[in-house]
Amino acid sequence: MNQSKTGLNDSFYKWIDDVKRAYRFLQEYEEKFKYLEMKLIGYKSVSFDQIMSTISNVKSDESIIYWLDKIDQLDKQKDNAKRFLDNYWNFSKSLTMGQRRTLRLVANIEGYYCDDDFYRTSSFKQYKSIIIRKWQEEKRN
Repeated sequence: MNQSKTGLNDSFYKWIDDVKRAYRFLQEYEEKFKYLEMKLIGYKSVSFDQIMSTISNVKSDESIIYWLDKIDQLDKQKDNAKRFLDNYWNFSKSLTMGQRRTLRLVANIEGYYCDDDFYRTSSFKQYKSIIIRKWQEEKRN
């Protein structure tokens, strides 16, 4: 069985990349949400309403709807990222301690560090191939 990042294991490494992306998204979520909330509140302020009332109320309403839409999209992305990470954690719980350690090193989402020598050991390679097989089996079910 090919254990490189190509061939049969592409879907596993794509899943790991998606896990990393979801983890990063959740770390940045609060900052993005606060920014969008600030933009939305800015359109509701008294001074903005006074300025916009002379221009057009329709434009103001469209802007509010635009920012509400952006916040809604961000919330949906957050829910998807949480669901994705929940699947990762549930899968991780089904592994042994050594396999879990190896998965953390492969995913590298928790700042988990290990000696470079461990990556070259046969146990790391064995754990990695077991993890990939288990993941593929779980994916089929």
